[in-house]
Order: sequence, then C-alpha cells, then structure tokens
Amino acid sequence: MLEVYVPLRRQAGGPVLAVAGLYYDRTSLLAMFQENRRLTWLIDAMVLAVIALGIHAIVAQGDSVIDRQRAELKEQVERLTQLLDHNKALRLRIQKASSLSAENAELHLRRIGADLHDGIGQLLTISLLKLDQLFPGDQAGSRDYIILREMLEEAMAEVRAMVSGLSLPHMMEKGLAEAIGLVVLKHRHRTSSTVDCMIEPDLTEVGNPVKLAICRMVQEGLNNAYKHAGGKGQSVTVRREGRFAVVTVSDEGPGMQPQAASNEMQQLGLAGLRNRIISLGGNLSVGSVPGKGVTLTGHFPTDV
Repeated sequence: MLEVYVPLRRQAGGPVLAVAGLYYDRTSLLAMFQENRRLTWLIDAMVLAVIALGIHAIVAQGDSVIDRQRAELKEQVERLTQLLDHNKALRLRIQKASSLSAENAELHLRRIGADLHDGIGQLLTISLLKLDQLFPGDQAGSRDYIILREMLEEAMAEVRAMVSGLSLPHMMEKGLAEAIGLVVLKHRHRTSSTVDCMIEPDLTEVGNPVKLAICRMVQEGLNNAYKHAGGKGQSVTVRREGRFAVVTVSDEGPGMQPQAASNEMQQLGLAGLRNRIISLGGNLSVGSVPGKGVTLTGHFPTDV
C-alpha cells in the first residue's frame, strides 16, 4: 500500500484544520511508471535513430561532395601538371633554339671576322706594300704618300678592331675558366690595362652557348669599363651560386645615375646581350653608384 497524508484547510494559505490519510494500491502506480519508462525509452530510441539517420545522411552527402570535389581537384591537378610539363618542354625547346641560334650567330661572327682578316685585311696589307713601290725613295716623304699611308693604316686598324670585337677564338674548345681567362688576357694586351680576375676553382662546366654568352658579357663589360672609366679598377669575378654561375664585371670609374644606367643598358650593346642571357634562362643587371663605378652582374644557368 502507498500511504499519503494531505493537510486540510478552510482556505488556501489558512491554518491546517485536520490531516487526511489516503491509502493506494501501488501496483497500478508502479505499472504506470513502468509503462511511462518504456514509452520514454522508446521515444528516446526513436529520436536517437532519427538523429543518427540525419547525421548519417549529412555525412554521406558530405562524403559524396568531398569525393566529387576530390575527383575534380585531382583532374585539375592532372591537367595543370600536363600544362606545366608542356610549358616546361616548350621552355626547354625555346632555350635550346635560342642556344643554337646564339651558337650559330657566334660562328657567323667568327666567319665574318675571318673574312675581314683574310679579305680586306690582306688587301690593305698588300696596298701598303705596293705603296712603297709606287712612291720611290725621293717621293716617300711627299704629302700624297703620307696621306695615303695614314688612310691605309687607319683602315687596317679599324679592320683589326672589328675582327678583335667579332671573334672569340677557340672558346668552344676551352673550359669555362680558361675561356674567361683568355678574354681577360686579350683585353689586357689590347688596352695595356690592369684587370683583377678571380675565378672559383670548382666551377661547373657549361655548354657552348652559355660559355659564349659569359665570354661576351666579360668582353663587353671590360670594353665599357675601359671606355668610360679609363680602365680604373677593372675586375672580373666568377663564382658558383646553386645552379647558376654568377659573373661580375666592375670598375671604379665615375659611375652613373640610375636613369643613365638604364640608358646604358640600351646604348652600349648590353640590350642584345641581356636578351641572349634571358633566353638561356639567366639574367643581367647593371648597378652603379655615382663616384663608385659600374657593376655588371650576370646569372647564367649551368644546366642548359
């Protein structure tokens, strides 16, 4: 039995007049509790099942979206990889074509130099020899003789200067350090100036196109240093920096303003040299501080 006591009042909040005692059979109450408990567990289970199904549906949909996006991303990555490989192949083909073009141009310049030396140079030499025959000893000091000889000698000097600028003899058969050394030695001999040359001993050997471009840069840089700085403080430095050979040609002349350095790039034949170096995958820059000289810095790839 379930015993319950209830206070009795005349009105709500009034004094307790009596206490009533009630007795219930708790069997029906316990049965109701058990029924409510089962109903509660059933409702909880259904709610949890619905939540689980909803979560499962959301996760499944998310997995589907992720799988689709992953497939699309993979396809895009594959397409991008193909494009990169294609661009790399095109870049290598362009670099190879540029290298062959530069090498052929160098051979062409050598042929032009040889033709000038063997053709016009020989003709001028013969003309100088014939000049002495045309003017006997008593006329060797005449005004016409002196004028003709000066003209022929000036023409011969110009031809020699042209040939010297066009040709880089035997560079293809030399190593990189030896080829740079020959260019520096030739400049010293031609200008009777001093050039400090520092070349790292462990330089990576490069292909002929890169080697010719390096020699051209050293030649052009030293010519400009002698022309604009009088050969003061001429120096050539070659070092290795990763996959690049870094070549620096500098002087200690008056230098130039930044705008003048940009114009110098266009006026002194450096523009074509810069384009050649860029086509090989490198770069050429001009730096200058007024009163402290000019510095040419070239980065040349060693794996071309």
